[in-house]
Amino acid sequence: MFFEIDVETKEVLFEWRALDWLSLDESRMGWDAGGKADQHAPWDWFHINSVQLVGDNYLVNARHHWAMYLIDGKDGHIIWKFDGVNGGDFGSIPSGAEFRWQHHARAHNVSEQGMAISLFNNKVAGEENKHTQTEGLMFYLPLPANPAHPPTLLRRLTDPSEPLFAGTQGSYTANLGNGNQFMGYGSLPIAREYGPASEGNDLRWQAQFGAVKSVQSYRVFKDTWHATPALWDPNLAVEKARSDSWSEHGKVHCYVSWNGATEVEDWAVYAGQSDTGLQKVGVAKKMGFETKFELDGYKCVQVEAIQGGKAIRKSNVACV
Repeated sequence: MFFEIDVETKEVLFEWRALDWLSLDESRMGWDAGGKADQHAPWDWFHINSVQLVGDNYLVNARHHWAMYLIDGKDGHIIWKFDGVNGGDFGSIPSGAEFRWQHHARAHNVSEQGMAISLFNNKVAGEENKHTQTEGLMFYLPLPANPAHPPTLLRRLTDPSEPLFAGTQGSYTANLGNGNQFMGYGSLPIAREYGPASEGNDLRWQAQFGAVKSVQSYRVFKDTWHATPALWDPNLAVEKARSDSWSEHGKVHCYVSWNGATEVEDWAVYAGQSDTGLQKVGVAKKMGFETKFELDGYKCVQVEAIQGGKAIRKSNVACV
């Protein structure tokens, strides 16, 4: 089931229950999948994992039906079903483009004549099959739904040279601001950015943010992020230079970072012989996450973040 709720008044604006419109035998999740179902682990016959408001209606993705449904926003009846194996109300799926266990269904360019739908095609569940790799798909659906006018495959995103198999979760962003496409691989701690090509084997960027089987992320998105931390200050550490080098004698190596700060341009540097009465002695250009600079003849140091030409926040005072 799902609800639309006014977050200010807490009023339930719309509610929908799959059992009011669909029968249990439409599920493709076996009754005994993963062990016997009981009151502690009930049978998950439908499994909604995304809902999108499309005009006045709702696009509902049902992972365990291998299908998505357009739900009427007034009375809740099913306007159409798009099935990942047989196409449902739309006729045959293009050969090789079948989808199963899918996530993150999204409608695009909706008109009376048709719409595009993107989805993250898990294609596997757990360790079921290591030969059907996970992919991003986009279809064009002619409207109104008619088996005589079957769906068209617009895009398929995958990397044949390094296939991935995500048994659960996942997301597919079909259009980034730069024209590229983006996928988060759910149960695998991996995100990929692909170029705009419809075949999607143009891998531009990849990140792994943890060990496989230890870290997951239901969805991954890419966006512009601007932040200045409110709860913590810049962090400064200092150390004496090597004592066995004459050229380094008396020098202090300084390291400053501010986790989460995206807009810092420079560090104003204050120094002195004690932790009081520090004087400004220069400016260090911010370089990446951690900026390193050197001072000569000082014992204590403090820095101040500069962004937009203004002093924002001071660090701790660090002394050798």
